[in-house]
Amino acid sequence: MTELRFAYGAGEIALRVPDRRLAGFHTVRPAAVRPVEEVRSDLEDRLRTSGLPLRARGARVALLVPDATRKLPHADLVSPCLAALSRAARVTVVVATGTHATNHPDNVDLAAGLRAAFARRGADPTVEVHVHDAKGPHVPKGTTSRGTPVLVDRVVDEHDVLVAISDLKPHYFAGYSHPVKNLVPGVAGVDTVRANHALALDEGSTFARHPWHADPARRSQPLAEDLVEAYDLAWGERPAFAVGVVSVDGGFAYADAGPLREVTERGMSAVDRLTEVVVPPAGIVVVSCGGAPSDESLYTAQRALELTGAAFEEGGRVLFLAECRHGIGPPGAKGPFYDRLRAPLDEVLAPRDEPYVLYAHKAVKLARMLKSLDALALRSALPDDAVSAIHLEPTEDPQATLDRWLAERPEARVLAFDQANRLAVRRG
Repeated sequence: MTELRFAYGAGEIALRVPDRRLAGFHTVRPAAVRPVEEVRSDLEDRLRTSGLPLRARGARVALLVPDATRKLPHADLVSPCLAALSRAARVTVVVATGTHATNHPDNVDLAAGLRAAFARRGADPTVEVHVHDAKGPHVPKGTTSRGTPVLVDRVVDEHDVLVAISDLKPHYFAGYSHPVKNLVPGVAGVDTVRANHALALDEGSTFARHPWHADPARRSQPLAEDLVEAYDLAWGERPAFAVGVVSVDGGFAYADAGPLREVTERGMSAVDRLTEVVVPPAGIVVVSCGGAPSDESLYTAQRALELTGAAFEEGGRVLFLAECRHGIGPPGAKGPFYDRLRAPLDEVLAPRDEPYVLYAHKAVKLARMLKSLDALALRSALPDDAVSAIHLEPTEDPQATLDRWLAERPEARVLAFDQANRLAVRRG
C-alpha cells in the first residue's frame, strides 16, 4: 500500500492506493530548489546588467506583479527590481488582477503587505501601489486583427518603462502564464479580456503552445497570438523588462531576468522541462491543484483539471481535491460559469447565437470534460447541493470514494497528480 499526500488549502490530504493499482504519482519535481534569498541576490545581479537601470533613469516605471491567486513571495521579488530602479523618477507597483476582484480579501492583504514592506525599506524613489480594476479608467490602444479592443489601465499607460514579474507555468487556454499576461489581460479593460477570452472556445487555444515558442510546431495558438498582438499595441516601442520564476514550496526551481521577450522565450523552455508529463490515460485519476491559493475557488481550481485532462480515460472517474474556501469565484463568474453549468450538459454545449459572455468558456470546457467521464467527485468546502447542482459528486471522504471506485473497477489503475495547476500532461 502506498500513501500519497496532496496539497489541499493550507493543509493536505493523504490517500492510500494499493501498490499494484498505482500507475504513477506526478508533481513538479525540480532537480534543485534554490532558496528565496539566493534567487533574490541573483535577480538583482541580472537586472543590474540587463539595461534596466539605464532605461529607468529619470523615467516613470510601472512594476506589474501577479495578484494574490499566485503563490509567490511578492515582496522578495519586488526588492531586486527596486534596487535596479533606484534612479527612476517614480515607481508604481501594480497588482495585475485581470478581471479578478480588486477588493478580494487576499488582494487587499497583498497590497497592504507591499506598502508595509516599502515603508520599512524606505524605498527611494517613492514607491506607490495601485491595484488594477478592469472596470476602471482605461486608455484605448487600437484593435487586434481578431477584433479585440485593446484597453490599458490609465495608471499603467502613464509610465515610460514596464517591468513584469511572472510566475511561469502552463496555462490551459493561453499556452503559458508569462510576463505578457501581466499587461494583457493583467491590467486590461474588461472588454479586452472578454474579446480575447472568447478565443478560449477554439480547441487550438490550449496549453504548451505560444507564438514565441522555440519549437515552430508549437507556435500556432489563436488566443496567445491575440495576446501578443494586444501587448504590442498596448505598450508599443517603450522598453519592457521582466522577472520570470518557477516557484515551488520554499523556493524557486528557475529564475531569470532581462528584456521581456527574452525572459518569456527562455521561461517557456524551462517550464516545458520542469512540468511536462507524458502518460497513458487511466481509469481513475486523482487531481490536486497544489493547495492555496491555487484552489481558493472553483473558478481558479478548474485549470488543474484542464491541464491534466489528457490523463483521463474516456468514461473514467476523477477525484478532484480543491478546497474552494472562497466559493465559486469572482462575482461575475456565477451566472456565465456556475449557473450555466446547472443546465443539462447538452444544453451547456449547444451553440448559442449570442455574443460571448466573460467566463462562459469555463462552463463549456468543464461540460465537455464531464460528458467524457463517468464521474467527477469533488472534495471541497462547498455545500454538497452546490456541487451536485453542476453535475459533480460531492465527497466528504475522498478515501472512501477512491476505495469504492477501486472495488467497482477492479481492472482500473490510478494516476495521481499534485500541484496540477503547474503541470502540462500529455497523452502517450
